[in-house]
Amino acid sequence: ESYWSLDFSKRRRWTWPDAIEAYEDQLAKSVSGCLMSDVPLGLTLSGGVDSSAVAAVARPKVKNLRSYCIGYSKGEQEDPEQVLAEKVSGHIGTTHQSIQCVQPSLDQFIRLVPAYGQPIWSTAITYADTMAASIAQHLKVALTGGGADEVLGGYRSYRTLRIEGMARNVLANLPHFFCSAIGSLGGERFYRLMESTNGNDIT
Repeated sequence: ESYWSLDFSKRRRWTWPDAIEAYEDQLAKSVSGCLMSDVPLGLTLSGGVDSSAVAAVARPKVKNLRSYCIGYSKGEQEDPEQVLAEKVSGHIGTTHQSIQCVQPSLDQFIRLVPAYGQPIWSTAITYADTMAASIAQHLKVALTGGGADEVLGGYRSYRTLRIEGMARNVLANLPHFFCSAIGSLGGERFYRLMESTNGNDIT
């Protein structure tokens, strides 16, 4: 049984300045709440939009804020993510540490898989485990930017959402038979897009 519900009955048309101001306010409240701790804390910093936003809000509120980034450098070629994280750290003023990733071991997987309790499709969990172990040598709490991609559009794939939104507006105003004719040429993705405009199956 769901313990929450979303109410979409009260909507408002946002201007960009109003939306940005409201988001900044909510982000500040959320980060401030996570900074309430009686032990030293820090954060992970990849240099991306999400973790950088959290770091920028947390920095003025925490003295000597420590940040960490894990990466894999090959020879003299530095990990691009670590390079970007160092730039962000230098801009906002955190005490930054770059952690070098090591080759995952079978023992590490044997320990991690039961902890997740579900199938694991990516070796990224070993990076998170290595970084957590390194951070734990200095801190007990670390904030992350995980989960913010849908809000801040941190990945390039989210750029297509604006185009799809415009397409939905156009398709919603086209005659049903016309959309069905186009749909026969557009494949499954077109059908899903059409169904999202009005909740009806056009087949």
